[in-house]
Amino acid sequence: MVLILAVVVSSFSFLLSFIKILKRFIFHRVILLLFFIFGVFANIFILSFTSDLIILLLIGSLILNIYRYKLKGEFSAAVGFISLTACPFLLIFKKELIAEKVAIWVYVFLAVGIIQILVKYIKEEKKSVPK
Repeated sequence: MVLILAVVVSSFSFLLSFIKILKRFIFHRVILLLFFIFGVFANIFILSFTSDLIILLLIGSLILNIYRYKLKGEFSAAVGFISLTACPFLLIFKKELIAEKVAIWVYVFLAVGIIQILVKYIKEEKKSVPK
């Protein structure tokens, strides 16, 4: 009985230390950024289907990257506009599925960029109003 209890306790402590190391690795700044970039490219070019869950997970990763790297709304909007220029060329070359996925990400980047700009504007308005 004591041996079983010792094995359970040691397994639990190993699991806790493993989770702590995994948490530090997963939420590392560079790993999170690479996860987002490779995730978007995999979603666009590799996956042959559109999954709302994957897009939601990658949007969460985008928001974490914006928070971690202190990215401005103009950056998100610029990425959206740059990606928008790829859509006509993809349609010309008969890559409709890829063009549709790029258009989804254009919308996400533009929406996130506009929300960031609005939040920044509201914060500046609150600071400038005299009390």
